[in-house]
Amino acid sequence: MDLIYYDDSLKEQWDRLVKESRNGTFLFYRNYMEYHKEKYKDKSIVFKDGGKVVAAFPANFTNDCIYSHGGLTYGGMVLNFSLKFKAIDEIFKKILDRYREEGFTKIVYKAIPYIYSKVPSEEDLYILFRNKARLIRREISVTIALQEQFQINSSRRRIIRKAKGKNIIIEESTEYSEFWNLLTDNLKKRYNKLPVHSLKEISYLSEKFPNNIRLHQARLEGEVVAGVVAYENFRTCHLQYIADNDIGREEGALDLLISHLIERYRSLGFNYLDFGICTEDGGKYLNENLIYYKQSFGGTGVNYDTYEVDL
Repeated sequence: MDLIYYDDSLKEQWDRLVKESRNGTFLFYRNYMEYHKEKYKDKSIVFKDGGKVVAAFPANFTNDCIYSHGGLTYGGMVLNFSLKFKAIDEIFKKILDRYREEGFTKIVYKAIPYIYSKVPSEEDLYILFRNKARLIRREISVTIALQEQFQINSSRRRIIRKAKGKNIIIEESTEYSEFWNLLTDNLKKRYNKLPVHSLKEISYLSEKFPNNIRLHQARLEGEVVAGVVAYENFRTCHLQYIADNDIGREEGALDLLISHLIERYRSLGFNYLDFGICTEDGGKYLNENLIYYKQSFGGTGVNYDTYEVDL
């Protein structure tokens, strides 16, 4: 297989690989990766076999370190269905050799959680182990296996029943500004943080990926009181942003909205509804209230792991 650094001439082939791969998600499409390209120096690699792109390694670099990928939730190797272990092992060795030859000293590798792969694709974890990779970050998420048995706890069900008696309207919207104000205010008050995406960025991305990024809102008396931005990946839906205001919290609007989304994605045949991580400081701090809230809808744990490999 031939190793080639990515450039714009490979965009169509790269995106085709992601679409047809066994473990790629829409986050790896170039239009998503490059919405903030001025922040990340790209050093992505593609592999060709017989002229066809069969694997890709989304990556950027800072100083002497390669990140896969610094601007994404996860990175790693995107693989064609045809690739077997020996070929994947060879691909990873070539990645290490090429970056080493250029003077880089380590790779930070954010593995794709298994819930996002179309079929089991964890060869990379074994290959990382064989290359003496160190686990440097582990963050726990809460995920509902939608097609299996799960149960929303009794207190959550009670809140949802009460909320159904209110005049709360559940809707899908393409207008993000009202919810973004609510979300920004919520994050500032609770965590003194801002959303990862600005309003301009999330509006741009939702226009580029209307079938993958969806805004679901709960309104009461015309006001948005709760909302969720959902990222749809094949048969997994990730709740990228979840927020409510004081009124929404008092009326149970967010619980009602989440229960609506659970039923929506279960009925659409999705396998997983992923609530996102419940940790801070690289996984060292667990937000116990947050994980309790998410697990009260019937979810269980999935890890988002990051490894470091010396070159």
